Amino acid sequence: MFGRAIALAALLLPTPTLACGSDTDCSIAGGTYRIAPPANAETPAPALIFLHGWKGTAQGVIGNKKLRKQLDDLGIALVAPQGEGRTWSYPGSPSHYRDEFAFFDALRTDLIGKHNIDPDKIYVSGFSMGGSMVWNLACQRGSDYAAFLPFAGAFWTPLPQTCADPTAILLHTHGTSDTVVPIAGRAIGNSYRQGDAWKSFAVLRASSPDPLTETTCEALTTCTRWSDADTRFEFREHPGGHRWSADWLAAMLREISPRS
Repeated sequence: MFGRAIALAALLLPTPTLACGSDTDCSIAGGTYRIAPPANAETPAPALIFLHGWKGTAQGVIGNKKLRKQLDDLGIALVAPQGEGRTWSYPGSPSHYRDEFAFFDALRTDLIGKHNIDPDKIYVSGFSMGGSMVWNLACQRGSDYAAFLPFAGAFWTPLPQTCADPTAILLHTHGTSDTVVPIAGRAIGNSYRQGDAWKSFAVLRASSPDPLTETTCEALTTCTRWSDADTRFEFREHPGGHRWSADWLAAMLREISPRS
């Protein structure tokens, strides 16, 4: 009888909530994300938010062993948000699942409050449609993050006329042979169009409070930089197609991360 009473009491106890992390979703207003802290990280730790491409998943980003190793060496946590509908609903996108700016505001708050992430060392990167979402965050939430490192994705049309809160650091990488998201953009059906990456830079540069000087820079095959004492925008081109590289990303983080 006594044993049955203990078993019944155990069934009536509330089920413990599993801590979220690399194998378990973290829930916030509007969606979920996963996080993989590095070994021997600073406290508070820097973090990279990486946005998957179309039909991608947070689980797939977290499971990228090469990216995890690169960030672990740099002492940077990897954060992988899950796009609603496995995509992103930025301005011009065919998707309209949620308010992405509200979602990323909630994500940033959760990272700082629950995972002891340094608010001044949060970097944002992403690929393809994830890269386009990065551009929109750089335009509308630029001061919330340390830098933006998008791959193969820029604004979609209609391009914003100006950026309400432009970033000071954006390093964009794009393949000159990309046919999925060409540098000049392309039509998607009859109603949507990927934007031109060069025109996207023109919007960002025009939003900068100070005049910027154009120079060349050493990165990949061709690199154009617009900068002043506080601002650094770079268009890094490679001869390949629709791709990104954890090595390229780690190299950029080493250039701009205070720790490295």
